[in-house]
This record gives sequence, structure tokens and C-alpha cells, in this order.
Amino acid sequence: MELNGIDDIIKELNDKLLKSDDSIKANFSALSKEGGLKGPKKWTLVYLLSEIYSYEYDDFAENNLYPKVFDQDNYKLVHINSDDSLGDYKGYIGNWTILEKQLATGTEDDMTKLMNALNQSELNANHKLSDSLQAGEWGSDQIRERQDNFANNVVTQLW
Repeated sequence: MELNGIDDIIKELNDKLLKSDDSIKANFSALSKEGGLKGPKKWTLVYLLSEIYSYEYDDFAENNLYPKVFDQDNYKLVHINSDDSLGDYKGYIGNWTILEKQLATGTEDDMTKLMNALNQSELNANHKLSDSLQAGEWGSDQIRERQDNFANNVVTQLW
């Protein structure tokens, strides 16, 4: 095969190395975070959520909050629903949010406290999430729906 120029080389590399949109969507739809709230797993999830929140909800741009997420560690990962009856869905990315540390205390086991904290957050994504929580139950269907929405954003905007 003869490659004529940079565009042909880039196309050939992309064809061989990049996953298809369907593959990315399928993998992201089942992506979960297990383990502790420290180290690479934490930062990977914080990064993914902050990128999705930036794209979908226009967070981090106006108030220049983005450096605060990483440099100053001002945010905490919080389960939206920490009930063990969710099974695998408990760890799904759709069941996590990032919340300012000063608002996050005591929110993991109290949905009312979580909704109040989400409303007080500077992040538009958390306000939207609070609206969803007030509308009803937060279970596996809602987690899967949120995660599918994230997967679509990852494929169309981030990947």
C-alpha cells in the first residue's frame, strides 16, 4: 500500500488504531469506577466528569473553575445513590458526580442533604442533577440513562 502524503498516513493510522464510535459507546456505557477515592482511578473519573460537565453544562469555563478541580483538589467524588442494592450500577460513572468538598459532607447516605448540596454547587451539572433527583427515584434505570447520555457526549464531542 502506498501512502501519498500526511493525510493518507493519518487516515491509515486512524483506521488501524482508533476504535469505532460504536465500540467507544458500548465500552463507556458499562464503564464503572471501583476502588478507593484516591489515586489514578479518582483522577480519571474526575477528569471524565469535568470534561463532560464542561461540554454539556458549560461548567468550568465562566468562573475558571477547571484548575480548581485538579490543582487545588477542591472537589470530591460523590455517589448519587450509595445503596448496595444497585449492584454493579452503584459504581457506574452515571451514579457519580463531583461536588465541592465543603458541600459534600454527609451527602452519601442522605438524599435530602445531597439535593441541597447539589443546589448550592457552582456547577450547572449538579443543578440539573438535583432537578432529576427531585423528579423521582434514582435507581439503575436513571443511572443507565445518564451514563448513555455521557457515552453519546464522549463519542460526539470528546473522543
